[in-house]
Amino acid sequence: MDMKKCENCGADNDITDNFCNQCGSKLKEDIAKEKVAAILKSVLSALKKHKMIVALIIVIAVLTVGIYCVYDRTHCEWCSNAVADGSDYCYEHKCYLCDDPITYSSDKYCYFHHLTNDEDSPLNTYSAANDLKFSNLYLTSNTSYTQVKGTITNNGTRTYTYVKVKGAFEDYSGNVLDTDWTYAVGSEGLSPGESKTFSMSVTKDYRIKDCTVSIIDYD
Repeated sequence: MDMKKCENCGADNDITDNFCNQCGSKLKEDIAKEKVAAILKSVLSALKKHKMIVALIIVIAVLTVGIYCVYDRTHCEWCSNAVADGSDYCYEHKCYLCDDPITYSSDKYCYFHHLTNDEDSPLNTYSAANDLKFSNLYLTSNTSYTQVKGTITNNGTRTYTYVKVKGAFEDYSGNVLDTDWTYAVGSEGLSPGESKTFSMSVTKDYRIKDCTVSIIDYD
C-alpha cells in the first residue's frame, strides 16, 4: 500500500492523509500544492498590476495575426505581388487560362494547360484550322491596287505566332486571278481570345470580285 512519509517526524501515513497522524504536520503534497497556489497568486497579482501592458501585448499579437492573414489572402503565394481576381496567385504566376499556378517548366500555363499546349502531348486537342477564325473580310480598290482587309481571332486555348495567311483573289466564277500572302500574326503572338487586323493587296484588276483567305503556316 502506498504511504506518505512525514518530513517532520518520519512517520508513515495513508496516501489520502493531508496531515501527519503522529505530529500533525502538513504532508509534502499539500506543501507543494500551496507553493504552486502561491506562485499562481503572485502571477495573477502581477498581471493585475500591469494589466495595461498585458492588454497591449494581446492587441499587438491579434493585430499581427490579422495583418498576416489579410496579407496572405491578398498577396501571391509565390511572391509579394497582389493576387489576380479569383486566384491565390498574381498575374505573373497564375496560368494564362485558369486560376491555378504556372508550372516550373512554363511561363504561361499550369501543368494541365501546359500539356494541352504541347504539340507532342496526348492531351493536346488544338487545331489552327478550328482555333483561328477570319471575319470582317472586305475588298477595296484604288487606282493601283485591289486590297483585302480582315480580322483574325484566336478562339482556341494556345497562343499562335508567325501566322502566315494567303489571299486568293477571284473573279465571279471563283477563278483565282492573283494571290498575295502576309504574316497576319508575328512574333508578338495571338493569345486566346485576342483578335488582330491584317491586309493583303495585288495589282488592280477590275475582274476581282472576291478573296478567299487561308492559313498556310504558323508556330
